[in-house]
Amino acid sequence: MISFIKDDFTVSDKDKLKHIVHVVNSKPHEYEAKAVFLRNFVDALVISATKVKKSPDHDKMAKEELMRRKEEILKRLTDIKTKSKREIKEKVWALTKISGVKEVVCDGPGENLKLIHKDGQVEETEVRFEKIEVLNEFVLQLGGMAKVHVDEHRPFINSLVDNKFHVQATLGSEFFRPKFVISVI
Repeated sequence: MISFIKDDFTVSDKDKLKHIVHVVNSKPHEYEAKAVFLRNFVDALVISATKVKKSPDHDKMAKEELMRRKEEILKRLTDIKTKSKREIKEKVWALTKISGVKEVVCDGPGENLKLIHKDGQVEETEVRFEKIEVLNEFVLQLGGMAKVHVDEHRPFINSLVDNKFHVQATLGSEFFRPKFVISVI
């Protein structure tokens, strides 16, 4: 969650933030709406980060400087998103290397991954895929590793990966919930 210093916002900035909240809540599907959302969001971040009121001072700020700040913030947001996706995938593979683990089970987005041990014990982890998109990307990655084509028409994987793992997975769609089971051989 990002918090802003309320005093640093003018009425128009507060209106932009209300619009941003509305756009986020409505989950826009059109490119133009996403572009407007992103522009307003980055403007709000720049104003908050620099503590510059959108007043005559803001207008005096060199356009190049403002663009540089926006690009820097967008890069940081992209890095955070990429890092978190990479981290979750690395954590899943790290779970398969724990001694005594027989299976790593993901029942869907928002659900904690479970470890099934060789002695039959089930252990819930703190690792989970929050977003369906990230989980679907992981399922697609599993398909690539298993050399199995996965798409909406063929959403299931049941294959070996490197003769080390047996993977069963489902690509999420409007009909199926994304999930997977990685069994250690």
